[in-house]
Amino acid sequence: MKAGILFASDVCKQADVVLAIGTSWWPEYHVPEHAQVIHIEERISAIGEVIPSQVGIVGNIAEIIQALIEGMTDYRLNPHWLQLVNQCKQVWNEQNKLERAISSSPLHPALIVSVVEQHIDKDAIIALDEGDVTLWFLRNFRGTAHHLVLSERWRTMGFGLPAAMAAKCSFPNRQVVCVTGDGGLGMVQADLITAARYGLPITVIVFNNGTLQMEQDKMMMKHLRPFGTDISNPNFVQIAEASGWVAKRAKTNDELRIALDEAKSTSKPYLIDVPTAKITHPDFQFQK
Repeated sequence: MKAGILFASDVCKQADVVLAIGTSWWPEYHVPEHAQVIHIEERISAIGEVIPSQVGIVGNIAEIIQALIEGMTDYRLNPHWLQLVNQCKQVWNEQNKLERAISSSPLHPALIVSVVEQHIDKDAIIALDEGDVTLWFLRNFRGTAHHLVLSERWRTMGFGLPAAMAAKCSFPNRQVVCVTGDGGLGMVQADLITAARYGLPITVIVFNNGTLQMEQDKMMMKHLRPFGTDISNPNFVQIAEASGWVAKRAKTNDELRIALDEAKSTSKPYLIDVPTAKITHPDFQFQK
């Protein structure tokens, strides 16, 4: 279930059984209250840690899923439930298509995600930071053979850049892209020097709106006056260039596309600073 999709949230709440595979994500506003939960994990310590599971299965996740599929050969789908899910998918696909095409200045977060998706390698490793950028990415990105790395349990801001560096060291022949917000990058700027020192040609895309947007949205959702959510950002392009990176500021779709294509052909790390519109994520518009 993608973040911020009201249709999927409503359908999920009607489920009588939930299969949770290798995840600790259990948002109370979007899940059924009385469903039986089957949790599959590689570590026994993860079972019941966050998700209120009734059945825990521990082992190699791929092997477990294959065994479950083989054991369901006689299963007959519920046509009503299947129709409901397909209707949800159809409505969401139409809505998402419009959202990903929103034209604005500064750029809408959904459009940035869409452009990034179309201009990175189909098997790129994506190091996703935490914060508002995480929600927009998970809501709008349509992956193929991409490998997503994220701070799954601790949800740590500043995770993206060092994770991208580690991924490039581990897989030097694959494109590695860090998707981060200005708040996340601000916490680990010193690693720009580290990436240049070790010659790690990663690509960093910065959603720059001068705000800790998620924290601001949470405060406003609770009818509080936002406090401490404005960020005093440096010029990320100049900081990156001084650290040994190639860096560009992309204010338009075309500038972002060009920068993403250039990043693939350089032997240096490449930072793209994208002025981003301050948009309240839908997760904070319909929660009760």
